[in-house]
Amino acid sequence: MLVLAFAFACTAVISTPASAAPSKKSAGGGSSRFVKVATHPEAAAQSTAMGRTIATLKAFEGKLYSGYGDYGANTGPIAIDPLDAGSFRGPVLSADTEAVWSYRQIGGRLYAPSIDPRSSSTFAVGGGDLSTWSNPTAFAASHVFDMVTLDGQDLWAVGSQGSDAVAWRSLDGGASWTELLRVAPMSTDGGDYARFYAAGTLEGRLYLQAMDARGGLHPGSMVFDAGGWSAGPSLDAVFTHTEEMDGRLLFHGTYHSALFSGSLMTFDGASSVTVYSSIYDYTVADGRVYVLTTGGDVMSSADLATWQQVGRAPSSARSIGVLDGVVYLGGTDSAIYRQK
Repeated sequence: MLVLAFAFACTAVISTPASAAPSKKSAGGGSSRFVKVATHPEAAAQSTAMGRTIATLKAFEGKLYSGYGDYGANTGPIAIDPLDAGSFRGPVLSADTEAVWSYRQIGGRLYAPSIDPRSSSTFAVGGGDLSTWSNPTAFAASHVFDMVTLDGQDLWAVGSQGSDAVAWRSLDGGASWTELLRVAPMSTDGGDYARFYAAGTLEGRLYLQAMDARGGLHPGSMVFDAGGWSAGPSLDAVFTHTEEMDGRLLFHGTYHSALFSGSLMTFDGASSVTVYSSIYDYTVADGRVYVLTTGGDVMSSADLATWQQVGRAPSSARSIGVLDGVVYLGGTDSAIYRQK
């Protein structure tokens, strides 16, 4: 089932809305080169090309955390080994999962969802003190694709259990969890399965939309707020890597940001629009959004309308992050590149 699920993600085509905006470039702004800083040793040892790709970059407490792995090929465990002052100094944890493709900073801790637990660990979590990392088993999940907070006090984890898309919530910092939503696949033939690939928060509401392996995107979202669950509008695409910015929910309209190309989209609570097409990844830092385009441009915007070129990326670049005001890129070659 796991291999079939991954094969579907690799071959699916996501349509962009008819109103999709073209990529925009501005002649203003400077353009930097990117130079190789280091190669992630554990990612480079992966057995597949996908496994060796740096799939996400996350700045946290002055260090840059990389994600990698291949849950279709059942690789793992995954070494959480942050780039510290330009060097990899050794793992802070062996994450009990076949892939780490996202990190979430919630409060003063950093969470790495277990996309495909190797035994029972639901996520990896640690803080600024690198000795505090651990692999808790919070609940029985087949996949945990994302973790968010709605009000700064609770924790949400979303993914799947068996054939159903499931969302869990904790109100005590992760000590205990309650299943709050379960969505079955739309097909009743017994061979389909549903998943929540991401969760998004916007103005006190949490948005989820299930995706089926065979039937595709469910017709609408599910919305949780102080009044409980309600039906919401469709986000129009399978969404990953969500961020809230200036009253809008940003997301990458594809499977697994960085590993698959798609469009940067925004959702205002009623409808979705494309603001930049054909990107591998994006990040938000210091009030700006940065995108890595499939054409190799690194672009930046403060308003999602006017874009400036930051630099030209190496051809291997797939993920993007910002640490201390400097743009970093992760590559298919397990390398980390730094803006010069």
